[in-house]
Amino acid sequence: MRRGNLRFRMLFFPLLALVLSVALVACGGDDDDDVPGDDGGGPTAASDDYDDGAGDDEGGTATLTIGDESWTFDEIICAFSPEEAVNPNVAFYLRSTLETEDGRILTLDATIIDDTGQGQREGENVIKTVFITDLNADDGGVNWSTIGQLITDAEKQWAIEDKNVHVEAVFDDRNTDEIVEVQGTLDGTCP
Repeated sequence: MRRGNLRFRMLFFPLLALVLSVALVACGGDDDDDVPGDDGGGPTAASDDYDDGAGDDEGGTATLTIGDESWTFDEIICAFSPEEAVNPNVAFYLRSTLETEDGRILTLDATIIDDTGQGQREGENVIKTVFITDLNADDGGVNWSTIGQLITDAEKQWAIEDKNVHVEAVFDDRNTDEIVEVQGTLDGTCP
């Protein structure tokens, strides 16, 4: 069983790197001062560029719960199509950052990738991921991600209706060498 998990990790983490790079490109914006991956351009700056003045008073919220841990993110940004994401392979994303009371910066990302470029949210070529990462994770901080394509649809459910997003999935604590499966949910209301 461990050998299968190793093969999974060898396939999953390069895929996660691809998703992260897509996320950085999609969040780039039109401002020449923005540098991809610059932590200073958090969700507020991105939402100002992205919203074009619509919904500036509301940023949306999302709550991610994994096991007995829970985080609430304010001022999330969402894209509901490749055109909104400014990326032909991204059918949907929900993103935000959170600074905790102890000064940690947590990043939330829920993305649906359709590598056919058709903006599909379901199907054979669709990859759905949710992860929360502590940018100060050198000391073993928060670092969870959904387990990926090896989990059946019954164990990984996404519902996107209007501006509401609900995800139920199995998450893995990426701070451990073993796969630690913990059920989690994401509930968000996009701006």
